[in-house]
This record gives sequence, structure tokens and C-alpha cells, in this order.
Amino acid sequence: MSTPRRHHYVPQVYLKRFCSEDKKLNKIYVYDKIQNKEYQSDISKIAVEKDFYRVSDKEDEFYWEKFYSENIETKYNEIIEKTVSLSVLTIKDAYILNKELKHDIAFILCTQLLRTKKSRKYFWKIGEKAAEGRLKEIKRDLKDIISKEKKDIIDKFKINGDLIKELGLDIINDDYRIEYFIEYLLDKTWVFYKNLISEDIPFITSDHPICLYNTYKKSVKLGDNGLALNATDILFPLNKKILLALYPKEQLFGELKKFDGKIQYIDEKGFIKKINRYQMLNCHRQIYSPVSFKFKEKIWY
Repeated sequence: MSTPRRHHYVPQVYLKRFCSEDKKLNKIYVYDKIQNKEYQSDISKIAVEKDFYRVSDKEDEFYWEKFYSENIETKYNEIIEKTVSLSVLTIKDAYILNKELKHDIAFILCTQLLRTKKSRKYFWKIGEKAAEGRLKEIKRDLKDIISKEKKDIIDKFKINGDLIKELGLDIINDDYRIEYFIEYLLDKTWVFYKNLISEDIPFITSDHPICLYNTYKKSVKLGDNGLALNATDILFPLNKKILLALYPKEQLFGELKKFDGKIQYIDEKGFIKKINRYQMLNCHRQIYSPVSFKFKEKIWY
């Protein structure tokens, strides 16, 4: 059995929830903000890159693709399905979370946020600088105490993309680190929004679907945000009807706490368009919708 070479950094089981009317066709509207172009695509062809998780230094170079497929995406579908079902069937102001489900959703939030192309590019820049700085320190510290031959080996050593990719994947999937992030997420105020006008103005998603928004700086940049930052809102559309928002408990003087763990109905066009606009600004390159972007003012303006 051959190993798939096309690796999705946003799972198809998630993207399918934003497909156009006939979901069996797996068709979704795509807007590429770099090309300023719209088209329809099969979900198998978006948020994907050849060998994105492939690492040459592991015994199994496709270890991480199998890891995400077997350990993350099976949970992903089950958890999102359960959450969406509860959100759709539950009446306004009712609690829809228990401790186990909340932890499961937090796990999905952490793994999805860190695995995208946008996150990789951001953390690679940090990793390259840190690795280059450390290499310079090693060369400086060892230059007078090692042989010329070993010095030549160190001088020729280069930080390459495969090394940073492997280290990065090890770090972002470390169980201790994920649980550390989850604890911060569990301490926030969780609000679910049910979009009552989703047929007219749906929630949209992107190739980096979890949006971090700094309410002080009015910024979606990764460098301006953090899971533990008290200025950061976390916004995750689950499908065209349901949005999960995580707010710092202190936000609005704690007034949002009364909505914690509850479903809220929303039909305010301005709010829905604002959330969609954040997705557009936050994406790496593409946003996805069940309806056409030809009338963009209808969706986010």
C-alpha cells in the first residue's frame, strides 16, 4: 500500500462542513487573496501540499502524515460532529459543554492552530534565527579546543529545512506542550454562536481556520497574539452555522462569563461579516465558503 504524498494541513473532514449545497460532490468556493481570484474546487485539492509532513531523518519518513491521519483526524471528525450536533439541537442559553468535550475541543484547537502552512512559516523564521544563533555560539566556544578537521565540519554545517521541519513537528506535537496550551484554553470563556441567517451570510473558513485576534492592537498577526494573552480572542468556525469563540475571562469586565459554555443565537449581519473579515485577513492565502465570493460585500464588507 503506497503512502499518500499529498498532505492536508486542514483536514478534509473539516472542510467538508463548508461545502456548497450538494455535499456529496465535495465542492467548495475558494477565494485566493493573492491572485484576487475565485473558483470552485474539490476539497481534496485545497489546503494541501506535497510531502508537507514528510521528514527524511525518521525511520519512517511519512511518520507525521500517518500520525495526523490516524491520531488527530479521526478524533477531529468525531469531536466536531458532536459539538455541531449539540449546537444545532440545543436551545438558546443552554449549556452544551461538559468537562470531557471541552478538553477534546481544546485538543483540536491546539493541534489545528499549529499545523498549518501559515504557522509553519512563522515558527520556521523563529527557529532559523534561534538555530543560527546557537550554531554561532557553538563555533565560538569550540574554536580553540577542537581540531582543525572538526572545526571544518562545524563550519560547513548548514541549517536546512528538513531539520527545522522535523524539530518543529516534534515540538508542536509534544504531549506535555499540548496539555500546557490546553490548560490556558480551558481557563477562557467559551461561547458558541448559532448563525440564524447562514443561508444568506454563512460563516466562512480558510487555510488557517483558527483566527487569533488581538482586541487591543486590532491585529490577527501571529506575532501580536498568543493562547495565554489576555488581549487575544480565539475564533473557530465549525461550519457555516456554528462559530466557537474563546474570550479572556477579564474581557468586557467579565460580562461574557454569563455566556460561558452556552449557545447564543446571532442574526446580526455586522457581527457575522466581521468574523468573516477576520478569516480573510487571517488566512495564509485562501478562504473557503459554501457560497460564491462574487458579492464579497455580502459576506464580509
